[in-house]
Amino acid sequence: MLDITGAKFNKLTAIKVHHKTSYGHYFWEFICDCGKTKVADSAHVKKGNTKSCGCIGKNFKSTHGMSHTKFNRVYWGMRTRCENSNATSHCNYGGRGIKCLWGTFEDFRDDMYETYIKHIDNFGVKNTLLDRIDNDGDYTSDNCKWSTRLEQNNNRRKRRWWKKPAHK
Repeated sequence: MLDITGAKFNKLTAIKVHHKTSYGHYFWEFICDCGKTKVADSAHVKKGNTKSCGCIGKNFKSTHGMSHTKFNRVYWGMRTRCENSNATSHCNYGGRGIKCLWGTFEDFRDDMYETYIKHIDNFGVKNTLLDRIDNDGDYTSDNCKWSTRLEQNNNRRKRRWWKKPAHK
């Protein structure tokens, strides 16, 4: 048996032999960087098959927890219209020079989520849309508000309607 006491393998440091199996493998007690102890087959640890007490899989960076919400879809829809030249509506937004000045979803959430929830309480999720106060302005906290469909439809750019000439 090779003494590996004090040797470090990934996040595990060998403390002492725990037991030997009937087939000749040594199980060691290891201490993980997170502070927990783990008993593991030293061969698995040395090969890198076992890298921690299990904390690596549990301590992944968590996100904001809003990935599958309408609020998140509103943010990414706004970013797409402004930044993706392949988006169908890009010509009406980014193509006209309109920018989204929220750098991250978290910035947007910090500025707009509280008022979003209040609007939903009053008008419901389906009737809560992000609206720019000045249609020629960028997406910013000063220029955006939550509106109903009717309010948003009344806040459109003036359009020229083409009238079909009458036949003679």
